[in-house]
Amino acid sequence: MRASEPAAYAATALRCLNIAPTAEGVAYAVFNFGGGTTDFDFGYYRLPTETEADDQGWETVFEHFGSGGDAFLGGENLLEHLAYRTFCHNIAVCRKNKISFTRPLDAPDFPGSELFLERTQAAATNTLMLMARLRPFWESGEQSNSTGVEKIDLIGRDGKKVPCELELAMAELEQFLQQRIELGIHNFYAALKKAFAGQLPQQVQVLLAGNASRSKIVQGFFGLQGANDPLQALQSRTDEFVTKLFGEPAPVFTVHAPLPPDETDVYRPTGKTGVALGLLRLCPGSPTLVIHHAERNLMGDAPFLHYVGRIRLGQFHVCLPQGAPYQKWLELGPVRERVFVLVHSQQPRAHLGEMKEGDIGLQQKRIDLAGNCTGLRVYGRAVSPHEIDLCTAASANAAESGQIENLRRIKLG
Repeated sequence: MRASEPAAYAATALRCLNIAPTAEGVAYAVFNFGGGTTDFDFGYYRLPTETEADDQGWETVFEHFGSGGDAFLGGENLLEHLAYRTFCHNIAVCRKNKISFTRPLDAPDFPGSELFLERTQAAATNTLMLMARLRPFWESGEQSNSTGVEKIDLIGRDGKKVPCELELAMAELEQFLQQRIELGIHNFYAALKKAFAGQLPQQVQVLLAGNASRSKIVQGFFGLQGANDPLQALQSRTDEFVTKLFGEPAPVFTVHAPLPPDETDVYRPTGKTGVALGLLRLCPGSPTLVIHHAERNLMGDAPFLHYVGRIRLGQFHVCLPQGAPYQKWLELGPVRERVFVLVHSQQPRAHLGEMKEGDIGLQQKRIDLAGNCTGLRVYGRAVSPHEIDLCTAASANAAESGQIENLRRIKLG
């Protein structure tokens, strides 16, 4: 409750990197790329004011301005995608040997997928076994063999092992990893722009955290690979997006790799242990003050975490933004033949208004409405971080005064 994982990591990393607080504050941004999700955190690391130092005894201050993340960008999720794409590439082999497998939550179906995608132990085991074979490729870029064919025993629908030879489309898998990681990095910079809105700093210390941030692709996009490494060319794509997002002049981003392990000092903080050590630095009784501006604005309530709206001319049109005030009705759109298609996302890119129908991270819910909806509009209001109320009403004033129909609570997940 004291601080998020990326904020705790910042408390450790800034100190280990000998980045000292200043009176105006050192802007920081954490890209915490782990096995499950990728989390962001943004803020300032500064010296206390005279009142904070003399009257309250604080020595350093962390001002937390915002957070975010990419719920589907994690090392294990990427591995599951690699396995899924490999199965799809070898669908003829799977059909012949009656091999089933699983689909990542954010992956698209394919024609005839109902014959192969199952929620069975055999399907889950097949996916896990192929993930294990592909792990070296994801973690270090190494291929398990030089033939381009993976020989593996999979489990058929009858529960028996079946020897299979799966062709590995390495170029396609590499392209997928680059595109998906690049999307996560774009989300990171979009969330940064929103967090520092109105007071964008001239320089930001970018702190990479989490074991997955050691990926050569990640470090290529952030410009940390050697000059002779082909992946260093990926930095130009990041620079192009940053210039488009922030304009000229863009802030100067100084990127720091995850804190490395030290075999001679097992107690030295690393990209993994830095979170736990940072929490100790920020616990009650420490000389570090933590200020959560987002929570102060919400009077201590957790903020609304989704972007909600509809598709309009092929684009995601946000009507109920992330951080929207609770219990306030906002118009979502018209009713068409007593149906409203609700669209929502947690992707920071939604803030930029550039997400299109079908983009990764967009989720849809069909809402069937009752009664005569002629002349009515759909309204929504945030009621918790992951829930909204939805209704139909003639106007916003009618909704606020309780003249509503089709009231229901919807969980966004």
